Amino acid sequence: MQEPDLDLLMIDSMTVGVYQYAAGQKKRSRQ
Repeated sequence: MQEPDLDLLMIDSMTVGVYQYAAGQKKRSRQ
């Protein structure tokens, strides 16, 4: 069994956070 790649998991979670933040900024600017 391979060990999970923690670096990739951290990068994935960071990108998801950035996308969610960007989406939130877009919604706020519309109002």
